[in-house]
Amino acid sequence: MTKWIELREIGVNGVANTVNVDAERIETFGISVMEYKFSWIRMQSGHEFMVSNFPEDIRRKIKEATEDKPNKNG
Repeated sequence: MTKWIELREIGVNGVANTVNVDAERIETFGISVMEYKFSWIRMQSGHEFMVSNFPEDIRRKIKEATEDKPNKNG
């Protein structure tokens, strides 16, 4: 089952756009060396992009999306 999280991707024009990515397909992420105010993300597919979310925020979103939730129906 896909575990979607919402991030703010930084486009080439500097404008942030909301993107939804599968938390389980994020290969790695961290602070960008070139633009310290952005985080860099690499997906398992090889796609790389910058987001305005801090690594702590990304880590929290991944944890919330991937941890088992109790079933409301019992």
